Amino acid sequence: MSFGRVVTICTCEDQKRHHIITKQVPAGPCTLCSCTKFTPEPVCRCGHGKKAHKKGPCHEGDGCKEFRPA
Repeated sequence: MSFGRVVTICTCEDQKRHHIITKQVPAGPCTLCSCTKFTPEPVCRCGHGKKAHKKGPCHEGDGCKEFRPA
């Protein structure tokens, strides 16, 4: 069995690893910008986020033509 790598992106367009995440503050601030709270970006039905659909069709090559919120 193989588990795919999941990259979670915030609405500020930085990855989750760029936010200060602790047990006391699970949605901490971003270390790269002025974002004060980690908020996951919306996900399309194809499983990719808005960043993958920045220019319209999904750039991951799955054939998704537009962003459709799940």
